[in-house]
Amino acid sequence: EGKIFVDFSGKANGRGAYFCGNAECLKRIRKGKMLDRSLGVAVPDEVFTEIEEAVVAYGK
Repeated sequence: EGKIFVDFSGKANGRGAYFCGNAECLKRIRKGKMLDRSLGVAVPDEVFTEIEEAVVAYGK
């Protein structure tokens, strides 16, 4: 509860956000603080870095 994580299944309970996983999209999302607005909380840089790494690893 209260944690930000990547749910590739799309079945986790709670608030979620969908975004494309390419590097340009992730850069734009981070710079514009779009994930912060979507989730309604401030996403710390280290958490966003973990999200980026998970998305990149999932795409391989």
